[in-house]
Amino acid sequence: MFKSGHLPRTIPEFFVTFDSSGRFTQLWPLTIGSALDHPWLGQGPGTARRVIGEAMTKQKTVTEYPPHNEYLQVWHDFGLVGVSILLVFYVSITLQMWFRWKYYDDRGNYVQAYWAMAGFLSIFLITFSAITANTLHYPFVMAMGFMIMAMSDAMHDRFKEDHINKPIPRNKNPLRLKSTFVFFR
Repeated sequence: MFKSGHLPRTIPEFFVTFDSSGRFTQLWPLTIGSALDHPWLGQGPGTARRVIGEAMTKQKTVTEYPPHNEYLQVWHDFGLVGVSILLVFYVSITLQMWFRWKYYDDRGNYVQAYWAMAGFLSIFLITFSAITANTLHYPFVMAMGFMIMAMSDAMHDRFKEDHINKPIPRNKNPLRLKSTFVFFR
């Protein structure tokens, strides 16, 4: 896990040994320095990867290399406007899942609470892991995370309390799958 084979004893030693890809010492300062040229609107999609790729041609044979921080890459490519949009999305979805989790847990609806908790944890972990990785570029991580959030939304929309508390005619019941009507009529 660490270059030196032992656990670091000091904070500077931790950053030196944990920095296996050069995140803190090379990639992030290079990305920040380049992003400061156009901080508001950025330099365009993919430019952060090309800036780092050009700087690392002596060490690696690549033309594009990610900065290992999604927020830095979005800031470099789309500026503070892009980062603001991304953060508003992350914060709003995280709060929505949190309040949904609390709402269902307080009412004793634990199935709904578990789905809301799963949605909250998936968006929280995606948001947190984006600090040291390019999480938006990992399709298996993003697909699973957004599927869990979509399931939480679907469960919330399908089983709202107003649908459960009032009687609904059989042919208008939103809790039944529509395909069952085709086969069992």
